[in-house]
Amino acid sequence: MHSVVYTITLLSRLVGCGKHLVQVQLNSASLTLHWSVECGDEINSVDINDKQTYCAVADDTGSVSLIDLKSGKMHKKLSGHDNICQCVKFRPKSPWCLLSGGLDCMLFLWDFKKGQALASVNMADELRKGEVESENSSYVVNPPLIHSLCITADGLIAAVGLENGKIMLFTIGGKGLKLASCFDAHSQGVSSLGLTNDLTLVSAGNDTRIVVWALSTARAPGKTLVWANELHSITHAEKPSGIQILNESKRIIVADETETVKIYDYS
Repeated sequence: MHSVVYTITLLSRLVGCGKHLVQVQLNSASLTLHWSVECGDEINSVDINDKQTYCAVADDTGSVSLIDLKSGKMHKKLSGHDNICQCVKFRPKSPWCLLSGGLDCMLFLWDFKKGQALASVNMADELRKGEVESENSSYVVNPPLIHSLCITADGLIAAVGLENGKIMLFTIGGKGLKLASCFDAHSQGVSSLGLTNDLTLVSAGNDTRIVVWALSTARAPGKTLVWANELHSITHAEKPSGIQILNESKRIIVADETETVKIYDYS
């Protein structure tokens, strides 16, 4: 059973457990249920837009459900993935756009107001082009299933974590999604990604490593170049299942399959 907890306010939480998403209010002595909505299948990822008016839910049916946070009603359902939809993120600075990634190796850029895909990219096709193949890759036998994604605060760059241990960096623009770079990040799947306000990328992998990367950008004719340099590497005791970055204190909160949450300093 998957579970996701998302903080709306200090006393309000979104909780995804199984196929149900609920909003609860934390009181001094009890929990108050505001609303509950049933999604198509097991929930894998939850995100809330900048204005906190909509919630996006990725589930095992391959769909992305849009929930109106005020009413708790299903607003719209986006269907494009042929397999499990593993992750979903709203695009900052763009009120009607979000990205979703799935175990069908597909990355979608959606306009959820219109209910249509603006662009889609097949990770396997990008690898087959030869521009991003690496002879030294230690995990090339696994397909590039999408396990994680994150987007910079300006909404212009998306990082996508793959089952084969690679991270792909895409620029997001008026013409959709464009691959900017791809690099070997982990020896096994990239289970979680996070970005700080200063273009620091943090990746967690099934190889138990947590890596801090510095992203750099430069303009070139007709495109934006993006690349990553490794800053720190932390060996965690277990496979991380999720990370959260605390920007002000420069710390990483790491959850895994144990009952203990670890906190690391990456400054």
